[in-house]
This record gives sequence, C-alpha cells and structure tokens, in this order.
Amino acid sequence: MVSSVMRHDPVPFVTSRQSGLPAGRPVHCYVYGPPCAMSLELAEYCGQGLVTSVVHGYDIVSCLSFGLVKDLKNVATSLHEETRTAEDIIRRIIARYNRQSASASRANNDPSSPASPLDPHPNAVNAEDLDDDQWFWATIKTMRADMRSEKLYPPMTVYYVESVPQLIKDPLHYSQAQAPNYATRQSKHRKAHMTTLTLIGDIQSRFSEINFSRSMFVDHTPLLYERAIRNLCRGYFGQDTAYETS
Repeated sequence: MVSSVMRHDPVPFVTSRQSGLPAGRPVHCYVYGPPCAMSLELAEYCGQGLVTSVVHGYDIVSCLSFGLVKDLKNVATSLHEETRTAEDIIRRIIARYNRQSASASRANNDPSSPASPLDPHPNAVNAEDLDDDQWFWATIKTMRADMRSEKLYPPMTVYYVESVPQLIKDPLHYSQAQAPNYATRQSKHRKAHMTTLTLIGDIQSRFSEINFSRSMFVDHTPLLYERAIRNLCRGYFGQDTAYETS
C-alpha cells in the first residue's frame, strides 16, 4: 500500500479538500522522542518531507520496537536453556570486578605496585581481561544470530541531539589578590553542557538495537528535550535572544 501511494501521489504532503482546510497547503510534523512504530519503508517515505524527528541521548523509546522485544525474548530463552553460558557470563564479570578491585587496592597501598600511578604502562591490558573480551564478543555474535526479527523505526528525517557535560573556565572567578573583599570561589571552573545536533542517515543501524546507558529512561523526559533544544537555540542565536516566547 505504501509503495502504491509513493508511485501515484506526486505531492503527498498537502492538505486535501476533504480536510476542511484550504487545499494544497503543505503539511509537516515535528516529533520529539518518537516511538519506533513503522516499517523502514514507511519511515523513509515520511522522510521525504512529512516528518522531522528529534531523539535525545540514549532515549530507549525510539529503539524499543516490538521486533526487538521478540529478539530479547529469544536471547533470554537461549540463556535459560543454556545455563552454562549464563553462569560463564556471571563468573567472568565477577572475576573481572575482583581483579579491578584488587588492582586498585594494591595501587593505594603500594606505590611501587604495577597498578600504581607510577606504572609506565597504566593502560596495559590484562591477559585475562583480553581473553574475556574475546569470549564476550564471540558470545554476542552467537546471540545476534537469534536477533533477526523485523524491526520498527521512528519516522525520518531523524536528528540526534546530545548534551555532554563539561567543565569550562569560570570568567567570574576572582582570586584574593584581585578582589580582597570578594568571596573567593573555590574552583576556577564551572559546569556546562556541549549540545550537538546530528542528522542520522542510517536509521536501521542506529535504532535496531538498544544503546544501554544509565540515562536511557531519563533521556525521554520532556524536560531534557526542552533543555537540549534551548541550549541549541542559545548556541545559534546567542544568549540574549535564545528560546524567547512572545
């Protein structure tokens, strides 16, 4: 049905006479944190001028399609049936945590230990960690063999907005020598956010799997979307004229 519409509708996104509005007016929709609710073909069709989607951070709503839920169910079933694999995953994770804890403890107690800040190769990869990484990667590839359900996607055109916390120099910082009667600030830096907006060209690879993060649920809140858009406006239009409503 979508294919027939795309072939026979030369101007697809305008108001019709049956709408009760003036016919021929362009129609466009802006959505924020949209769910993945359409096929890839329909999502690409919407990207020809009907919809502009904005996805913030690791928002799980734009990734969690019905097909992905089926994939996760298949993986969970596989791990339940192959208890040895599940036990190996848990064992390797606990062993790595214990190694990291022991290494940190040695670094704190013995400055000459290999894990100390004086180590000439602080980023050297432990052989056991490297073996675990290879084993985990092989396990993931095996699991992905069961993750072939048809996925749904958010409508195109999709923009990805991300706010990255940073520390910047505080222009209001004063030392005691510069302002002896002014309360000296404890730090020369203050918190800020660098907000970027990126066009996602390949929604299939971006939204076929969940990007697990501590903020994957929080990133869907309207407040964070509004804050990110406000920061973009301030960066583009300037601090004084950003996000004004009149």
